[in-house]
Amino acid sequence: MEQEKFDEAMDLVRPWAEQGDDTSLRYAVTLSHLIEGIDAARVWAQVAQAAGSLYPIVLFALSLEEDGKDEEAQRWYRIAADGGNAGAAAFLGFQAAEHGDLVEARKWFALCLASATAEEVDIVERVQIALSEIGH
Repeated sequence: MEQEKFDEAMDLVRPWAEQGDDTSLRYAVTLSHLIEGIDAARVWAQVAQAAGSLYPIVLFALSLEEDGKDEEAQRWYRIAADGGNAGAAAFLGFQAAEHGDLVEARKWFALCLASATAEEVDIVERVQIALSEIGH
């Protein structure tokens, strides 16, 4: 029953996702992972990348992490961050800081601050705190 509902939902979002609609691509990445697995989600992440839609890429990276594919997840986080997703840049910065690579952390934090929108105040505040702790 649940699988049938996922299939129906995917049928609804597919036409818009194929056209590059951001919200539909978010659903397509998530639903395809649930329905068909990570390889199907990767296809939708590639569609999102071609469309310049960054949040579905972050969702795909999260799915990769859940599946234990950390190295590939990092690559997709970098794609999203380089494209201007502040959350992905912050995530990479926090990871770098955690691993002691402060130069890399500062790079990603700077990109986060440059990319952040007014709605991302919480991310900006956390990054500013981290920068004050590691030194500019």
